[in-house]
Amino acid sequence: MKNLIFLAACLLMVAVYGQNNLDNVWVAGFYISGEGTADLNFNTNPPQVYATNRPINMATNASICDTLGNLLFYTNAVSIRNSNDQLIENGANLGSPNYTDANDANGLPFAQGVMILPYPDHPNWYAVVHETLSNYPNDVFVHELLLTVVDMSENEGAGRVISKNIPVFEATLARDGLTAVRHGNGRDWWVILKEYGSNCNYLLKLTPSGFVIDSKQCLGL
Repeated sequence: MKNLIFLAACLLMVAVYGQNNLDNVWVAGFYISGEGTADLNFNTNPPQVYATNRPINMATNASICDTLGNLLFYTNAVSIRNSNDQLIENGANLGSPNYTDANDANGLPFAQGVMILPYPDHPNWYAVVHETLSNYPNDVFVHELLLTVVDMSENEGAGRVISKNIPVFEATLARDGLTAVRHGNGRDWWVILKEYGSNCNYLLKLTPSGFVIDSKQCLGL
């Protein structure tokens, strides 16, 4: 029952996250009729999809807005760009050099490999939680979860990466399915990682002082 309740909470993530307009603009990594990348904008009713010309592609992607729904920055888990498509200071070379050195423009080649969370008790800080590949293209699973922190109060609002590629967790992880949900205390975040080739998930907690490894939960009989 505990596992089922936790899974149900994860399904509510979009509703809870969206209440503050933080995910009102999705910067997507696909192409529309050869016209470039596309954004999905929930600031309008109904939401609008429109073609853009972002400088990076995003098989995996994440973006974050301010409380008014204005785009702050986005990432493909290899580089971080602000709303003007400029590289944020110190925002290049996320992840393992074995992959990122040659793949800045394309990012990670799988879905749900990165997400952006407001950092607990640190206004203007954002946690970019990202997976990486260390032996591409031979990797069939992810070896490591990393943390990069963006301070959007720096550079007159253009942002700066204040810490990068901090090791968080090592295991044999699936190459997709990175998920988060707000903790019941209203401050912290639960981060859920899927174990490769199993029905198990690792639970981590992002707190004001960083990540805490919580537990491993396996679903099924």
